[in-house]
Amino acid sequence: MDSEKDDPYKTPDASLERPDVVASNPHKLEFQLVGVVITGLFLAYLGAWLAVICGFLVFADAWTAGIYKYPNKKSFLNISPMGWGMVTHLIFLIGFPLYVIARNRLKTRPGKNSYYAGVIVTGGLQSLGLIVFRFFPQVFT
Repeated sequence: MDSEKDDPYKTPDASLERPDVVASNPHKLEFQLVGVVITGLFLAYLGAWLAVICGFLVFADAWTAGIYKYPNKKSFLNISPMGWGMVTHLIFLIGFPLYVIARNRLKTRPGKNSYYAGVIVTGGLQSLGLIVFRFFPQVFT
């Protein structure tokens, strides 16, 4: 077998070629959590609780779905689970729809969608809240 095909991080389609390599992860969980927690605490201080919860669920879903940053792939969507969580935290209106649209194309592990269901519910509530706040501000006064 070719050495490039042996390395799951060199080919984005590694899970299709060798399902046994998807269990490994190039990212360290503790480092990924630190980044997401820092941005989550910042937003919690500002009171954006649904964005915080949605960002943590996006991180957990990206981690369990095997969405990784590949060093040889150049793409706007080629970011780590921590990156997806932070983008969802900080720029929700861009990060949430991008994640929902790109998730199935980026994931490398088959599995349950329990975190993804939480992402959809909290993201939907956050989006609904933003729409109501924008178009019906008298509801919040």
